[in-house]
Amino acid sequence: MMTFERVQEYVDKMMALVPEGNIEISEAERLAAKFAVARGNIAKYQLELDLNKNKMEGVVSSTYKHALFEAEGKVVAEKQASAEADPTYLARKQELDDLESKIYYLKIMADLFHNLHIFYRNMGKTYGV
Repeated sequence: MMTFERVQEYVDKMMALVPEGNIEISEAERLAAKFAVARGNIAKYQLELDLNKNKMEGVVSSTYKHALFEAEGKVVAEKQASAEADPTYLARKQELDDLESKIYYLKIMADLFHNLHIFYRNMGKTYGV
């Protein structure tokens, strides 16, 4: 599995391909293909993170339940407050939040690459006729 930092480098590399001026039809077609491939690569990595997220949700849930079981308190509200302040639970919850942020970022980048693919594909079709 690629690291998130490597994925960010890949995204930056792909974004650097976006030209700042006019381009030829052949360049538009080449860019359309590259952004289609980029969309697929991002989707593949996003799937890995989605699977990890499902596992992490289970870990967070079990960590909370364990902390709730171990918590001291006379009433449920005291035990819940203690469980929610448990350092292990908070660390796992932060890991899940970070994972969700990465997935959201990848969704935005996948949508962007999809739109870039369509833009350059249409440009190639329009001016290539």
